[in-house]
Amino acid sequence: MKVALWCLFFNLIWLIANKAPLFRAMQRDGSGYDNHLPRQQQSRLTGLGARALAAHQNGFEAFGMFVAALFIAVQAGTDPIWLNRLAVVHVVARVIYTVLYWLDWASLRTLMWSIGYLSLLAMALLGLL
Repeated sequence: MKVALWCLFFNLIWLIANKAPLFRAMQRDGSGYDNHLPRQQQSRLTGLGARALAAHQNGFEAFGMFVAALFIAVQAGTDPIWLNRLAVVHVVARVIYTVLYWLDWASLRTLMWSIGYLSLLAMALLGLL
């Protein structure tokens, strides 16, 4: 189970680290990074900046589901080997998903999203069985 908890910690770091392309896009947006109204500036981004914003926001959405699935699995005493494997699959899928989002490779991105989501369903289901 320790690996799964490290995956949770990595997710916390990744939520902020994956903002780097968004931050760069905002810096290059004519007047620089708008720290007074960053969300308004973000709403005007296009191309890579818009995709980086969407990937960043999706990371927060996925994080909540990961925490819920991990909670169910841990509370139920799920086999730690399977729990760890599924947590690693989820983290790897999410990192690849984010990079594919930046690159605008939509079909492969959807595949990675599906793998990440299915790993969460499996994690929770193992806890419920």
